Amino acid sequence: MASCPLSGRRIYTMREWMGGDKHFSQTVTPGGGSTAVDGKAFYEVGGAFFDPTSSQYRVYYPTDFFRCDTANYIPGTAQGCVFTGRTLVLNYGPERSRYPDVVSHVLTAQSAPGVTKPGTFSLIPGGVNSGYPLTRLLPERDTATYNRNHAKAVSTCVQFWGQNYTQGGRLDCDEYPFRSTYQGAAHSDTQTAVGYSATPLDKTQNRTAGSDLGLFYKNNRILDGDGFYVSADRPRLNLARRPRCHDRP
Repeated sequence: MASCPLSGRRIYTMREWMGGDKHFSQTVTPGGGSTAVDGKAFYEVGGAFFDPTSSQYRVYYPTDFFRCDTANYIPGTAQGCVFTGRTLVLNYGPERSRYPDVVSHVLTAQSAPGVTKPGTFSLIPGGVNSGYPLTRLLPERDTATYNRNHAKAVSTCVQFWGQNYTQGGRLDCDEYPFRSTYQGAAHSDTQTAVGYSATPLDKTQNRTAGSDLGLFYKNNRILDGDGFYVSADRPRLNLARRPRCHDRP
């Protein structure tokens, strides 16, 4: 992380600060030579009050952390930056009217895993209060796990609802945690207490919810391995979008 140059800086007295808002802007461009996965580069920015004569008795603003990347699988942008100071929440609560069966499935899986299928787990992760976030799985990075997630969920639907669980193509096998996370159904192969839920539900609802999940990934630059929570509580806020400090088409 580079320090800000001292040349050209403007110092305000306390009276000037109190007399009106002071603003500054900063543009950060991800370096093209980064060897990190997805071109990730991490930054922090803060501020300080200090005595310009002695440069002592400094009072610092809290530091904000942000990440820039050049991930080419975020639709519509070649690179961008996002603040990373908190773990985001995908809030399904406001979407009850659009896909109520999906929201109910997520809520039941998080709050009462024992009544879901296969029903052998004490925790199904992703809930805000679980302390166990989900992490995005990019299919191109781990195709095998992505496919195993879905295959295991489908085998559960077949086991409990039979080969015709789709009812002639009207239903999908909905899986939670999502197929596109590292905590999907295949994760239970190495776990005994942490698992998943699968159930047949309306195909249109399931695919609409899947499209919204894709928008959540896109709008918030959720990269492979990034963590997030899922809330199925009653409506409060719409699907969260974290602040961006810079985007470039």
